[in-house]
Amino acid sequence: MISDEGSQTVRSVVDGIASLGGEAHVLRAADLPETGRVAFGDEERRILAGGVEVDLALCTGVWMWHDDPPAAPDADPATARYVRREWDLALMAFAALTPRAHWINHPESARWIESNKLEQMRVAEHVGYDVPPTLLSNDVDRIMAFADRFGAVAVKSQGAAWRERPDGQVEAAYTQRCTSSELREHGRALARAPVIVQPYLDKAYELRVTVVDDTAFFCRIDSQASERTQIDWRRYDHARVAHELVEPPREDVQRALALVRASGLRYAAFDLLCTPDDRTYFLDLNPSGQFAWIEALTNAPIVRTLSGALLSPAR
Repeated sequence: MISDEGSQTVRSVVDGIASLGGEAHVLRAADLPETGRVAFGDEERRILAGGVEVDLALCTGVWMWHDDPPAAPDADPATARYVRREWDLALMAFAALTPRAHWINHPESARWIESNKLEQMRVAEHVGYDVPPTLLSNDVDRIMAFADRFGAVAVKSQGAAWRERPDGQVEAAYTQRCTSSELREHGRALARAPVIVQPYLDKAYELRVTVVDDTAFFCRIDSQASERTQIDWRRYDHARVAHELVEPPREDVQRALALVRASGLRYAAFDLLCTPDDRTYFLDLNPSGQFAWIEALTNAPIVRTLSGALLSPAR
């Protein structure tokens, strides 16, 4: 596992693999310049992970999960850049030397789809999902014209965005509901960087879909039950917002599996918006989407399914 061994999610998967008779080792990429050891040659392919030397020939699965890149904080800037680059390249070699089917997810596919929201939407439409009209722009006039068409729009960043407040607390950038007049007040800020703009759609509820190989878990999130989560359920209000595991029609499951496969992934979590008139829209996909809270609230066996997948390479 290329991740942070201190993560509760990672520990749960390590335990899940052990419960199935397997053995897991955690490699923290940020520590590689200080403690990492690799030997990739004609006759051996070994990497030191979690204090244990692992023979890649015996490895059935590799899981990349929310890890920081290699770091060399004690070196001068030029040396730090060199060390980070060489370890990044070594990790790319690791990916090349390990069968693609062993990865959840292969870094090439994961990085491409995670960083490209428009590609996510293209793939979603290809497999049969409805996608809201979408504008990616920092052109204020075009953003205003788009907002005028729909009255109210949802404005979101292309990727996860965080900032540290003066009090030291970390604050996330959530989806915002804006009218065209509200956007005009922030024209200069909108011009600084591209944002994604879509018509704001009324919601009946939302679905968080978690896919592991050929298994899909559909969790209904009643986001409209709390004012806090009506626009973006990631603001979380578990006391008021029900989470329920649901059994969708077979064609919905097949479409979910097709989306993840077409994205070049074995694991993904993605979000669907369901309107009061029973239309469903694809919003967003994350190849490293969180799932622990879904399992905790619904008892969906995601950890066990993921653990089994890491012990059984994709066909």
